[in-house]
Amino acid sequence: RALFLDLVRTAGVPDVRIASAEALARLGDGATAPALAEALARDDSALVRGALLRTLETLGDARGFGAAAAALRDPADLVRIAAAETLGRWRDARAAPALLERYGELAAGAPDLPGDFVEHAAVLSALAATRRPEALAAVRGELASAPAVRIRRASADALGRAADRSSIPALVAALGAADESVPAAALNALQA
Repeated sequence: RALFLDLVRTAGVPDVRIASAEALARLGDGATAPALAEALARDDSALVRGALLRTLETLGDARGFGAAAAALRDPADLVRIAAAETLGRWRDARAAPALLERYGELAAGAPDLPGDFVEHAAVLSALAATRRPEALAAVRGELASAPAVRIRRASADALGRAADRSSIPALVAALGAADESVPAAALNALQA
């Protein structure tokens, strides 16, 4: 364990840091979470930071939660996407404030780049997974009025995975959307 932690912190080659993080995940020692969270905040490689997020998620230690929420502010879209996905898989209502903040930033700008859309969809999915009323309301709002069809479709998918009964009226309303992919996604969500 100590060797892998040392390699995560000091190895000059990113692949060695990634392999060490993966080894720590396999060991399953939650006591390593604080050191991994610290490494996540300091590592200069987006690929390593993504691996560290996956390791923290695998460990399931609550101390990794704050690090994952902070990673929503990472300069690399790959890491922000991984952070949103991690928070969504944890399905923890405590993630809602950080996710709502990131959602607000994404919603304010139209997602023009593929990474922007992927991040936006990951944040919507994570928001729905928290099942917090304000988070679900944000996702329902995107379903109803997002200018990008793919964001409306991602919203329907997220609501379907959340299986939240309060979202049924919004999903039914989306059945009448002009673009056929949105009603199809809404129907799938209703059948989930």
